[in-house]
Parts: sequence; structure tokens; C-alpha cells
Amino acid sequence: MYVEIRTAIEVASAIICLVLLRFMIKPYENTGESRYIGLPLGFGFLGVTYVISAFSFYIPNIFGPNTIYFQLIARTFALIFICTTYYFSKKSTEKSQQLWTIILIALIIALIALLLIINIIG
Repeated sequence: MYVEIRTAIEVASAIICLVLLRFMIKPYENTGESRYIGLPLGFGFLGVTYVISAFSFYIPNIFGPNTIYFQLIARTFALIFICTTYYFSKKSTEKSQQLWTIILIALIIALIALLLIINIIG
């Protein structure tokens, strides 16, 4: 019974994140400014981790023993993407846009590096 409830909660969370993803793409489409790209990235990462959680609760050990670490890292980076996007969305100067681009690239590189480390260790 616990597994079904937990799976249903994860599926509902994934659906909510993916609906939010659709709404967060609109500011980027309307303005074309790169400072809004963190919103769909963040909610997309959150949605994917909730889908993975649902599968891992319903079918244990489907993704291997490092699934929890992948979820923790991806959710942390998703929230960082969302927070930095909100921080930089109020600033429209050229300098803040360059800083946002540098931070976005650094976050993506750090996320990829951490996920590779988890794969190598596991």
C-alpha cells in the first residue's frame, strides 16, 4: 500500500512540474532573453526526477543503487536554476546578463561533472 501511495505522489508531482514547465517556457518564447531559460530547465529537471522516483518506487532497483544520488543532485540543481533565474529576472543590464550566462554555463558543467562522477563511482 505504501508503494502505491508513494508512486502516486511522485506521479502527481511530475505532472505538476511538467505543467509548470509548459508555463515557464512562455516567458522565454515571448522575450527571447536567455535569463529566463533557467525556469524551464529547473522545472524540467524536477519533473524528470519525480518520474524517476515514481519508477524506482514502483519497480525497485530499476535504475541501480545510485538513483537516490542522481535525484538529490538533479533536484538541487533544479532549485538552483529556478532561484538564480528569479534573482536575475529583475536585472536587465548587460552586465547581469553576462553574469547569468556564465553562472548558467558553470551550473550545467557542474551538474554534468557530478552526474559523471556518480556513474563512475557506481
